Amino acid sequence: MSKPITIAIDIRDLQVAKTGTKTYLTELVKAFKQINDPQVRFLYLDTTIPVYTGTNKILTLIEHGRYQLWKQLALPFKAFFCGADIVFCTDNVVPLLQLGFKTVPVFHDAFFLKHRKIMAGCGYGYIKTLLYLLPENQHL
Repeated sequence: MSKPITIAIDIRDLQVAKTGTKTYLTELVKAFKQINDPQVRFLYLDTTIPVYTGTNKILTLIEHGRYQLWKQLALPFKAFFCGADIVFCTDNVVPLLQLGFKTVPVFHDAFFLKHRKIMAGCGYGYIKTLLYLLPENQHL
């Protein structure tokens, strides 16, 4: 019998999402928990630090930095040490640091790739940069 595939799901967003993203992630976790296949193992990765969801601008800015630390450092190392083969991220962003695992990003409301003027600020450039950095076989 071969080694099972280990799929890690970033569930940090369950602490902050309130609408469609939360529904999507909640339903995805429910569906994954129903899979009973010895060849697939699921891990649910979350931060141990509570996520700030208040309205204080300074604390919100600090939380944005903490999010990047989670996504770009803590999550990849956690996935690596858990033996993940795939890391599934449902919040538009995947770790750039991939320590032996592949990533699956989920882009919500990706219509802005065709309608740039709708995307405010540098968000469009950020997503385009992420798409550019993904290896060819991982593009949407």
